Amino acid sequence: MTLESRCRWEICEECGWEDDGQDDLNADEVWGGPNGSMSLTEARKEYADHIACLGTENHASAAVGGEGLWWTASQQLMRDKGHTA
Repeated sequence: MTLESRCRWEICEECGWEDDGQDDLNADEVWGGPNGSMSLTEARKEYADHIACLGTENHASAAVGGEGLWWTASQQLMRDKGHTA
């Protein structure tokens, strides 16, 4: 996800990271807040590991024009619980 500006609290449809203004200069720090106990560096690694585990192109991925892995999984969870998205 490319951000037009920082710290607008947007949520990445692909990985679920909430933009709290953290960037490369402080990516190893844990800020808490919406992203919990994970640093931006850890979140990036977890996402890269998850994508590597998929092994095939996932059509839900925003990288290939889908709605995003996190958003798609969230919608499915809501449907499974009887909610509409």
